[in-house]
Formats: sequence, structure tokens, C-alpha cells
Amino acid sequence: MICLDTTFLVQLWRHREDADHPVHQFLSANPSETFVVPVVAAGEFLEGAAHVSQARLRDAVRFLALFSLGQATLDTARHYACIAADLRSRNLLAGSSKADVWIAAWCVENGAPLATRNVKHFSQVRDLVVEPY
Repeated sequence: MICLDTTFLVQLWRHREDADHPVHQFLSANPSETFVVPVVAAGEFLEGAAHVSQARLRDAVRFLALFSLGQATLDTARHYACIAADLRSRNLLAGSSKADVWIAAWCVENGAPLATRNVKHFSQVRDLVVEPY
């Protein structure tokens, strides 16, 4: 199982016709993996679509149906709290998106690596495996 962050989804959406783009190469290089989108990443992705139009939002919902959705639980919230507290104690929380911390929490909870281009946003999270593409 590999978790996809919002940036991955946006890149995949924007380059859905370009089979040579790195997002497609990443998917092709991992054919036996299940790709999961944490619900918070789905929300971020849908927010961008809704900002464009209701038609884009409908298309984006259909697009997300191609992936498994990772639900947040109370355990996810506990991981979020611990990660945020750790980052704060190391003066690394400022500038971090709360959504990114939630995505990292879901990955840590589920032992899933995170496919992202935002290595800087996620590299400071302990116990998170980051898969750049």
C-alpha cells in the first residue's frame, strides 16, 4: 500500500494524458501496490476542484473513485497530535500545513509510505517513509 498526497493527485489530474510524466512512471513502477488517498488529501483535492466549478468538482469526485480512500480514526488523531507536538518541540511546525500533518499521521498509523513531490513538507516527520517521484 502506498499513500498518495494531494500534490500527487493534482499532478496526476493535470497530466492524465501524458504517460511519460513522473506520476505515471511512479504508478507503472509499482503495479502490484494498492494506492490509497487519505480522506484529508481527498478533501484538499476536491476543494481545488470546487473552487473552479461544480462540473469540475463532479469530475474530481469520479477521478477519486479510482483509488481506495483512507479513513481517519481516533488513532489517526492520536498520531496527528503526536506528530504535531514533536514538530512543535523541534520548532518545525510553523509553515507546515495541518493537512500535511494529517496525511503524515494516516501514513504512520497505517505503515504506508507516502508518494509526494513535497519532500520538504514531510521529511521532518519521524517514522514516515517518503517516496519521492
